[in-house]
Amino acid sequence: ISNSPGVRECHCLFTYDSAVYLFGGDIKWENSTVNSFFHKAKMPFTTSSIPWEVLDTTNAINTCDITCIVEPSLSLLLVIGGSKPLSYNGFQVYNFTSNIWNDALNLIDYPTKIGRIFQPRSVLIEPRVILIWGGLPYDSRFRFIYKLNMTVNPWKWEQIDQNAS
Repeated sequence: ISNSPGVRECHCLFTYDSAVYLFGGDIKWENSTVNSFFHKAKMPFTTSSIPWEVLDTTNAINTCDITCIVEPSLSLLLVIGGSKPLSYNGFQVYNFTSNIWNDALNLIDYPTKIGRIFQPRSVLIEPRVILIWGGLPYDSRFRFIYKLNMTVNPWKWEQIDQNAS
């Protein structure tokens, strides 16, 4: 596997603990089997020489058209939505402390609509609370807003009325 993530689209790029991370996406015009779909580059670096490190993807699914959000107080990356593969359930969690994808602790019930959207957006609105907004569902024109509360166990999903003031 090449250390370079390659040219890609529909991926996510984020920072955590003084490093830049890249996850998922499509690699166009290349043989994507030679490129990993999870990379890390510790800062500082120059744009002419980015020290990419390939990270373990055991139990992870490469997908695209996703949103990624880091919850720093829990040291978690949440990957939500996605358009490929069709069997993908739309929700993955990576633990930065254990370097494990989708361990049993994190596999919680989630709304089925979450798993069937692509290009959603997310934001951390307070510690351990994430807002997931929009996206394009496969089966309708339905647009949604969800709040994921990770201050409780198990985590709680709440659909928010778009017309609420």
